[in-house]
Amino acid sequence: MTHQERVLSSAEKPSAPQRVSRWRAARAVLGSFDFYLGVPLGAALGVLPLVSKDAAAQVSVIMLAASGIATGLATLVLTAMTVLLSVFGSAYRAMLTRVPGGVVGTLAPYRQVVVIAVGGSVTALSVALLWPVLGSSPSAVRWVACAAPLALLCWAVLGCVQVVDQVIDHVASNQKAEELEARKAVALAKQEGRLAELRDLGTGPS
Repeated sequence: MTHQERVLSSAEKPSAPQRVSRWRAARAVLGSFDFYLGVPLGAALGVLPLVSKDAAAQVSVIMLAASGIATGLATLVLTAMTVLLSVFGSAYRAMLTRVPGGVVGTLAPYRQVVVIAVGGSVTALSVALLWPVLGSSPSAVRWVACAAPLALLCWAVLGCVQVVDQVIDHVASNQKAEELEARKAVALAKQEGRLAELRDLGTGPS
């Protein structure tokens, strides 16, 4: 390997801080309450088709409904992202650039919920289409087939609640930042006005 190839190869590898940041992000996702509540709840709901003939007969309908709900959640979160970006003022954007991740890091939870919701939608749709074949498979396979999309759906629902709360918090923080910036502008204008008066009197700094 030439020196240039070694340089390019090292540039493509994530640095130690980047690896730590990704590890922290993964821990934040898997350590959140929506994961700990949503995934077990979905796994528990996946047992119903195994213990109820009525539920087993309606699995395709249930999964199609779950797919539609998950798609709606992804759309809702994307709309929340759009609203969030539209309300960010210059003062609040400047504040976000000084925190780890900046504006992009602020949007990371929304992107994660969208990915989870889309994954749940695709998985549920796949199970709905394949259930005529999966319905006669072993119990473990049927449970996994039902539990996986429902776990993703429950995870996405609880994650959606969190990100909507974050939108409200960001809107409130943005308003406070704009008010603070306005007060600073007024104070600066008053100070410049006093300096101008002093210059007119010939006692202030030139």
